Amino acid sequence: MASDQKALSPNTPNSPAVRLTVRYVFALTVVALLVTGGHLFMRQALEAAESDSRVINLAGRQRMLSQRMVKDLAALALEPRVAGSVWARLDGDLTAWVRTHAGLLEGDAGLGLPPAKDASIRQMLVALDPDVQELQAQISTTLMTRVLPDQTLLRAAIDVSNRFVERMDALVFEWDALSKRQIERLKQVAQVSWLLALLTLVAEAVFIFRPFARWLADSEASLRSQQHVLAENALLLEQTGELAGVGGWELALDRRVFVPAPQVAKLLGLSAGCEMPLADLVRMVVADARPVLERSIDKAIADGCAWDVELPLVNVAGREMWLRVVGRAVREQGRTVRVFGALQDVTNMRSLAYQASTDALTGLPNRRHFLARLTDELARVQRMKRHAALLMLDLDHFKQINDRYGHAAGDLVLQRVAVALHDVVRATDVAGRIGGEEFAVLMPESALDQARQLAERIRAAVQALNIVYGEVNLGVTVSIGLVELDASSTADQALSLADKALYSAKAHGRNRVEAALPADH
Repeated sequence: MASDQKALSPNTPNSPAVRLTVRYVFALTVVALLVTGGHLFMRQALEAAESDSRVINLAGRQRMLSQRMVKDLAALALEPRVAGSVWARLDGDLTAWVRTHAGLLEGDAGLGLPPAKDASIRQMLVALDPDVQELQAQISTTLMTRVLPDQTLLRAAIDVSNRFVERMDALVFEWDALSKRQIERLKQVAQVSWLLALLTLVAEAVFIFRPFARWLADSEASLRSQQHVLAENALLLEQTGELAGVGGWELALDRRVFVPAPQVAKLLGLSAGCEMPLADLVRMVVADARPVLERSIDKAIADGCAWDVELPLVNVAGREMWLRVVGRAVREQGRTVRVFGALQDVTNMRSLAYQASTDALTGLPNRRHFLARLTDELARVQRMKRHAALLMLDLDHFKQINDRYGHAAGDLVLQRVAVALHDVVRATDVAGRIGGEEFAVLMPESALDQARQLAERIRAAVQALNIVYGEVNLGVTVSIGLVELDASSTADQALSLADKALYSAKAHGRNRVEAALPADH
């Protein structure tokens, strides 16, 4: 499924969408180039046709001007009285005729004539030069001298004009044929461009749109499959959450309202979709633990701090339970905009963990749990090069109490000693029952002198106990051995040294405290 998702993802560099997009852009570029090329060729064909039409028209005009100039010469020879109006027209026709002839060969922007490029056309134009020059000389002489032409000049001019007309007719025919061939070639190129563009569009349909349609169909099928899987996963998550007692929640910060997911609502004894003021949720928590939840929420709102705490509470239905509350804040531009998290019923887990780590009689950590804490503390001492101490306690003559008054009396003594330990040790200390009448105290961040002071307070507190069993006042004392933990200590070594100091205290009269000597390490 992951590979399918990656293949169908439009953001994957080698995905079908990316490949098809590249093909599509390439095809559009080709079509644009072909259409543009066809347009340019057609435009060139039109411009060529327009230019050739202009050239042919001017060439035809050359033919007409040569004939008109000869007619004007004849008019001057046959009817001298019209000379006044003919001289000016003859002069203008000659100037235009000569200029046009030069323009046809070399080009003339004023007349809109490009230079003749075709070799055969240029050759035919050059071949006209003698006739043009001869007729120009005849007419120019007549114009300059104002002498009416005689029959000899007139016949010569007619001969030149006839040759010019014949050659100009051949030139116009050749030019027209050349123009048609050029236009036909340009049309063919344009048609090829259009045909290639059409073929490109067909290829685009076959190699781009059809695969794209298949890809869309596959994507749609994959999305449906993923939606089905997501729906199944959501159902599984909901069912698993119900089994594990886990669900999500969110705080509506603007209203300070707790918004639970259905699983959380069920855990709290609320109806599905129910919201509740945050203050009501806090009041569910056992009074001593309420500040923990309030501080966690306030710090999350103020600083974006995450939290993970376990709290005892009584839900709406009156059920006593332990809940693990995990929360996280989302901040934007230095401001908390959302607080959400998860909530889990850990009542059973806490009960099992409590039973596994707690001595049933005294409520203190049992031997297994205490040794685990000792191992952790030794690792911290070794890692951070800090101080710590270990106290081993053993009740004096405890066997006599059991033998004389029974095990019930002995259990009472153990429970009262455990309470005394709990009352005397610091919050950071760990007091545990190791077994029988043996107890131990782990003192983090404590040197030998601090350990000795605490041991003396414990000894005095136990001696001061007033334990009444029936009508008997059971007096009890305790012997204590202590050792300072160092980076080289192991749990077994520490216990052995403390135990050695304990038995030294018993050997020296009991109800006393003795420390392991440096030489013992």
